[in-house]
Amino acid sequence: MAPLLLTRALRQKLAKLIRMLSSDVDGEALAAARAIVRDLKKVGLDIHDLADFVVDPAREAYRAPVYSPRAPSAEVRPQNEYVARNQLLVACSLCLQNIDKLTPQELTFIRIFEAHLVEQRPFGEVEAERLREISSRFEWNTA
Repeated sequence: MAPLLLTRALRQKLAKLIRMLSSDVDGEALAAARAIVRDLKKVGLDIHDLADFVVDPAREAYRAPVYSPRAPSAEVRPQNEYVARNQLLVACSLCLQNIDKLTPQELTFIRIFEAHLVEQRPFGEVEAERLREISSRFEWNTA
């Protein structure tokens, strides 16, 4: 199953915090805003991702400058696409083993790209190459 960036529990928590933004008490409203940003940051997202989710809840919320499912780069159609997808999923796994060494943007990109691979969505060579570049920094931890 694809990793969900905005889980049901997180969406419920964010809904509660968004309602708190209407408080007449400035401190409560500000605390709610800060909590929203903090909770989104924990899963590699930001307030722009939340706005994207509000506009199109059917799509997973994200903001990734290189990767966009609306305008994929040239389609990758290797002879054995199954093997290519599995290799890219292995690269995603390697990156996620080294999550502490990823930037927030890289982490968001990898989670989204992994979801697209698992869901058999099309991907472009630019995105595949970006994943290869990120994963090339790491070695497998066999311990």
